[in-house]
Amino acid sequence: MAAIGAGEKAAVSIDAHLTGANHAFWRRDVEVDTAFDPDADPAETPRASVPELTASVRVGSFDEVELSWAAETAVAEARRCLRCDYGKTCAETEVNR
Repeated sequence: MAAIGAGEKAAVSIDAHLTGANHAFWRRDVEVDTAFDPDADPAETPRASVPELTASVRVGSFDEVELSWAAETAVAEARRCLRCDYGKTCAETEVNR
């Protein structure tokens, strides 16, 4: 992720140098707590379900069926996934079913 961020910063700097304008107005820095202790015992946490549009709404639209998680749920899922030391793929792990 750091490489992606560094690449974007470089692209914005190059663009600003060449055009003299800041076109990165859509970007804003958000601090996220990403502390991770690799020595901590994993806590078995069930997978969060993905919210979906109801069938009645799906019939009359082309909107995406699977919706986004709230930020808190996404962070919890990322934390759950960071500490998967079962030695199996996600599909093979009972905790992830």
